[in-house]
Amino acid sequence: MPSNLLTPEMFANFDLFTLFKPLAGIYLLVWCAILGKGKILRNEHLKCDEKVFRRNMRLICAAAGLLLLLSGVIDIAGDMFPGAFIDPASVVGWIIWGLGLTALIGIMVYSVAMTDREAMRKADEEAAKNNQGSARGGYSRGGRPAQPKMPSSAFEFDNDDDQ
Repeated sequence: MPSNLLTPEMFANFDLFTLFKPLAGIYLLVWCAILGKGKILRNEHLKCDEKVFRRNMRLICAAAGLLLLLSGVIDIAGDMFPGAFIDPASVVGWIIWGLGLTALIGIMVYSVAMTDREAMRKADEEAAKNNQGSARGGYSRGGRPAQPKMPSSAFEFDNDDDQ
């Protein structure tokens, strides 16, 4: 085996974003699309049938994952073996990256478009009435545990004493 197989010059353009793209692609392709797990597939307030939503999201995740994985492999292989693979700065590399980014944006747009905001607002109001903090079992919209709120009187100051 040649001693100069992996040289520092091969990793000169290697950064964390280069590593992020294939990892994000693997997550979207394997975890979300193939296994059907992941938070982006869960939505409690849908405008359509849950099976239709999950199927469409899995298809979009598969496309995004495949394109991001391919773009990441092009970046890594193009930097490590210049001339032997598609150049990451070529038109083809940019088109694949752009399509992957478009698919990622498509995931977000489809999720927002299929969310019934009125039902979500009503569930949040109902939870606030029942003093549960949130309709999602004590979790806020971001998925983090709901934080207790300070009473508003703690921040009201009496300015009448200054006069």
